[in-house]
Amino acid sequence: MKPIVSIIMGSTSDLPVMEKAAKLLDEMQVPFEMNALSAHRTPEAVEEFAKGAAERGIKVIIAAAGMAAALPGVIAASTTLPVIGVPIKGSVLDGVDALYSIIQMPPGIPVATVAINGAMNAAILAIQMLALSDAQLANSLAQYKQGLKKKIEKANEDLKGSFSGIGVSFRMEHDSVTIMSVIHGGPAEKVGILAGDRIISANGVSLCKMNSSEVMKHLKGQKDSEVILEIIRHGSKEALSFNVIRGDIPIESIDASFLIDKEIGYIRVKNFGEQTYAEMLTALAHLHMNGMKSLIVDLRGNRGGYMHTA
Repeated sequence: MKPIVSIIMGSTSDLPVMEKAAKLLDEMQVPFEMNALSAHRTPEAVEEFAKGAAERGIKVIIAAAGMAAALPGVIAASTTLPVIGVPIKGSVLDGVDALYSIIQMPPGIPVATVAINGAMNAAILAIQMLALSDAQLANSLAQYKQGLKKKIEKANEDLKGSFSGIGVSFRMEHDSVTIMSVIHGGPAEKVGILAGDRIISANGVSLCKMNSSEVMKHLKGQKDSEVILEIIRHGSKEALSFNVIRGDIPIESIDASFLIDKEIGYIRVKNFGEQTYAEMLTALAHLHMNGMKSLIVDLRGNRGGYMHTA
């Protein structure tokens, strides 16, 4: 496929930043090219590239540069194609010089400028431009942005310490949903669902061959809502049906708490959520009761969270 987006860098040293744009364009199946051209060292090549880009089928140009950062502006001056500028951090001014150089263009020669090292947003902006005349790409972009929303919702669930669901952990095994464990006191346990059961459908929708994220969409839901699960259990000749009322499922931010020896306690905190402080007090009290005199708090892999909790 012919490239329709061109990523131009002032130097190959900019590649670690700009590969984020390349990766997103690739994921969205937007054909692109990448080259290094310098407005100062190879001015003739830059002008030739800019003047011939449209004729080669390029529709959007993403130009990245640091320090004096003349590249995006020089390209914009020689083409009618939209140019997106990416200021690169790396000089003594941490990229602010590049930002000002790119954004302060004279009237008639605009460059759409993103944040310093903002390669990802440059790619998204290019995709948005292309999506105006490409319905399939517009749909892919909408799905991508919906995915961003779901990531934030998932992060908020982790921080709040609970979500509404059926109270099981599962894994995909041979294209089916196998329950690994059932949360004590949770909705699934209350109706008799067991570890080892395989869920084959939820509210009449087959869960076979779905990925974990798609399965979660069917198992999670509003608190007190009902989901009808069809389950296959080892030793049972027929599928079993369970009506489960979704409820609040706790998400613990302290996932390990024990004594390493008679006097040294160990607590691992995986994030800082709304319930972390209460969980910490409970864990400390339990360890003190068992003779703890010193403590190791393990924050390796901690995903962060609420500052006031930390």
